[in-house]
Amino acid sequence: MFDIVRRKVQKFMTLVLDKGRPTPIDWMYECRTYGMKIQYNTTAEGVIEWEGNRVLYQQIRFNMEQLRGMVHGLVEEARRDLMELLMVKMNAEGEVEAGQLPPIDWERLSDNASEERIGWSFLKDVQNKFSVDGQWWLLKRVSQERELKEEWFDRNIDEHDHPYQVEAVVEYQRKVEAFQEKILLILHIVGGQPARATELIGIRYANTKQGGLRNIFID
Repeated sequence: MFDIVRRKVQKFMTLVLDKGRPTPIDWMYECRTYGMKIQYNTTAEGVIEWEGNRVLYQQIRFNMEQLRGMVHGLVEEARRDLMELLMVKMNAEGEVEAGQLPPIDWERLSDNASEERIGWSFLKDVQNKFSVDGQWWLLKRVSQERELKEEWFDRNIDEHDHPYQVEAVVEYQRKVEAFQEKILLILHIVGGQPARATELIGIRYANTKQGGLRNIFID
């Protein structure tokens, strides 16, 4: 097995030997080096121009106040979308009426960064006390509140069919995806250095079998 692996390594993973022939890796390094030489010796065309507090990018012009306003507006949109997904009522100012959401003691939330069990997150920490079962809270409301039952459940069903109205489920899933898109955009803009796509969509609040330890913690 060692001899087989060594032959494969010399054939595909090393540079050209004294008495050998160029390998794919040798060709890749040569092309990369040639490309880097072009990059470092060629002046790139300017695409961004600063004028005081104003940025000009191609045909788009904006200032920092407008950028901050866009972020604040996006956060407010995401907050409203979340409240809509939680099926709570808001007034004209976008404020949630008291008593609709279960209370959360944000200052006392705890986390154990060393816990490696699959599926574990701060939500399962015994020190965190919640007044409701978050996994079933929304479903119980849909099953018990009259307005939500009329919106979600179909009375004309057979015993072998699911009880939900297809239109309501599809519309809810569309809203979930729109909310997730806004959250990704907010994370990309305000979460420090912009992440690559694999880093951005690989964010995990709970431990997973393939990904291992989560990457969202409470400090």
